[in-house]
Amino acid sequence: MKKISCTAEACNIMVGGVDYLDKPLAAFIRLKSSVLLDNLTEVPVPTRFLFLLLGPPSRSIDFCEIGRALAACMSDEIFQDVAYRSANCEQLLAGLDEILKEATVLPPGKWNPNTRVQPCVDITSRNTRRRPIDKEKEELQKEEEARKIREETGLVRSGVLFGGLFNDIKRRAPWFWSDLKDGFHLQCIASWIFLYFACLSPIITFGALLSQVTGANMAAMESLVAGFVCGLLYGFFSGQPLTILASTGPVLVFETIVYDYCDTIGWDYMSFRFCIGTWIAVILMILVAVDASAFVCYITRFTEDNFTILVAVIFIYEAIGNVFGIEKKFPMGSVLYGNTSYESLPFSNESIEMQVSGEITTVPNNITYANLEEDEVPTYILTVLPILFLHPNTQTRLCNMLLLPIWAGSWRLISRVSCLILYEILDVQFSPTKSEYVGRQSGSCSKFTPTMSHEY
Repeated sequence: MKKISCTAEACNIMVGGVDYLDKPLAAFIRLKSSVLLDNLTEVPVPTRFLFLLLGPPSRSIDFCEIGRALAACMSDEIFQDVAYRSANCEQLLAGLDEILKEATVLPPGKWNPNTRVQPCVDITSRNTRRRPIDKEKEELQKEEEARKIREETGLVRSGVLFGGLFNDIKRRAPWFWSDLKDGFHLQCIASWIFLYFACLSPIITFGALLSQVTGANMAAMESLVAGFVCGLLYGFFSGQPLTILASTGPVLVFETIVYDYCDTIGWDYMSFRFCIGTWIAVILMILVAVDASAFVCYITRFTEDNFTILVAVIFIYEAIGNVFGIEKKFPMGSVLYGNTSYESLPFSNESIEMQVSGEITTVPNNITYANLEEDEVPTYILTVLPILFLHPNTQTRLCNMLLLPIWAGSWRLISRVSCLILYEILDVQFSPTKSEYVGRQSGSCSKFTPTMSHEY
């Protein structure tokens, strides 16, 4: 015992023949930490490795010699490093192959015990043998660390139905009460208030977007209820809190496609969506039962980028489609001139009244829109310019700037962009019934007579 190091660990090799086995069965076991097994070793040394070999009695296989060969391998320092760091059977077999490459074998039939064995001329040094092992040692160490991380996070298949779910609950159970208790600590109150609003904002935002694309079948209220239920269930069953539980861009695109599909073929959207949700629940239950979450460790950045590119392409497609939708809704030329001619109708300048500093200011009646000549346009602009841009309301000032080409004496200066801004932002109505500002269009550029009115 004095010659044995205090950090020494034992390897117990047990072999034998049994009648109830049809073929040999071998197991090489490495314990997580050494354990002192009474009456198993000749000396009281903690055991770290166990090798068990059982098989049917056979004349062709001597199990005792196999045990002796493994014991000789375990006495080699290089193979000991391999045994300590191996993560699977292939790596252990590679260490055995390395032993066979460097071992000296004496044939038993030709060796005379009385004859001394001559020393080998070329003996591979220990450092030379360690070079390839050192390279592999770094890789083995990385694989070992990755394997430990997967085991700690549950990304390893248990081989039992719902084994991963039960393991997650067992691993999470000791912290259930502490999570609830620590949540009311003063240092945590600010954090969960911040997380509350951080989760609430996207739920309401995407809820409003869902209301638009699904015909108000799913809106902010449904998104709030779904986020509440999913957050509680996911948290109780040991889900990590950084996972996005609310609606996201891909969900919005999916709901848009489903609603358009149902609208095209005449199906009820909510009934069809319920069928989709039921099938998703069944498929997820099967995936949980077979521990399919273990395959998450094989998902790389490349896979995430593929989904990101898909979502980006879909959003770009939707944006371009909206632009073409505006083109169909407002079929006007980029600038209203060319093959298009306009006829200005006379109207009274008394209809152009703007409120400046609480008083009603009217453009002088001696200047009529219908009678403006080409050389009178600059004078007219200088006359009404202060009135247009001194209005206290920002929205009205912007409207006046957009209407300036009309007041200047020609419909030909107003562009499509101005019309769209007037219609969408400033609530200027285009209708054939209002006649405050009228311009009749002839030609093939547009199929309607644009008429604008705005109340100040």
